[in-house]
Amino acid sequence: MPGALDAIRGPILIEADRMSVTRYRILARQQLRDGAALLRQLRIVKDDLEVAVLTRAARISMAAMSEAAQAIAVGVPELDLECLLWKGIRSRGGEGWAYDPSVASGPRAARPWNGVTTRALVDGDPLVIDAGAKVREYRADLTRTFFVGTPDVEARRAYDAVRQARDAAFAVLRPGVVAADVAAAVAGAAARRVEERFGARQMVAQLERLYAERLGAAA
Repeated sequence: MPGALDAIRGPILIEADRMSVTRYRILARQQLRDGAALLRQLRIVKDDLEVAVLTRAARISMAAMSEAAQAIAVGVPELDLECLLWKGIRSRGGEGWAYDPSVASGPRAARPWNGVTTRALVDGDPLVIDAGAKVREYRADLTRTFFVGTPDVEARRAYDAVRQARDAAFAVLRPGVVAADVAAAVAGAAARRVEERFGARQMVAQLERLYAERLGAAA
């Protein structure tokens, strides 16, 4: 490694906010420049190889999720589903978790990224699973919502509202579309459901602002 570095002429771009002490010590004799901002811009557009790796990570994640979903039943602990997801990811060539998984059931499903416990599934539970595979350091992000048994009326309404917002986003996704267009489609679909349900225009306006902020409408 040191010999190879000696052959380098000119500065080396690094991500200063992500570099370990060990790597810094190796590179300390070189001319270093923080290239974090440039690298972030370069990562926005993926080349064909990156798209292929991301696609593989996504397919592994979806297959593992589908397999684990077959085990959803009353009495099954959240932890068992996490184990099935891990097995499904690793057995298909995934290198590990893309991020810390979440398997949240019942009242725990109301909070995102809520980790995994030994809680056993109960009839009527909502179940939110957020887990993805990592392949060559590229990470897939996959979230799915299930119900154990038959959901009640309010749960069904909430599920349908989110599904309609998702479908509105899918309808506008195409090359050249910016994040603001997707955010507007999602906000519009969600706002219509809120107005239909509650007739609250003030709440609708607040919801539209929230989606614009959280979905990166300025991008």
